[in-house]
Amino acid sequence: MALTGAGVAVAYYRRVDRRAAAGGAATELADGPTSRWTAARLGHTLLVQKYYLDHLYTGIVAKGTAGPIARGAYWFNQHGIDEVVNQAGRKAVAAGHVVYDRIDQKVIDGVVNTTGTASHGAGEELRRMQTGKVQQYAGVMFVASVVLAAALILVL
Repeated sequence: MALTGAGVAVAYYRRVDRRAAAGGAATELADGPTSRWTAARLGHTLLVQKYYLDHLYTGIVAKGTAGPIARGAYWFNQHGIDEVVNQAGRKAVAAGHVVYDRIDQKVIDGVVNTTGTASHGAGEELRRMQTGKVQQYAGVMFVASVVLAAALILVL
């Protein structure tokens, strides 16, 4: 049986090789089994299409899993990741408002405004002391020297 099958194959492929050498189709004969028998044609088509496994994989397996996975990933991106990013943005904006309202406006601007107010008040007081009378300036300097000398004596 094996020798018969080998003999048929050799005869078939010798005819195919002669036809290919003459410029014909190199894969099958015009009067070959696929042109004569429907079962052979169906078997040949099944083998050429690789048992339709590529169609089965891309059409059913890949599309059947890729579609739901892609939709699930998109939903998770929209409702999971994007929501986390949006919440982080809202919290950052709220923290920015707190920092601006409480720290910048009250603490930092308060220190700057208090410094300005104190400088303005000190300027008003010093303006009253400036009378243009040299004797009054000498008296203030004398009193300040006495107070400073007393403080040094008491400390040391």
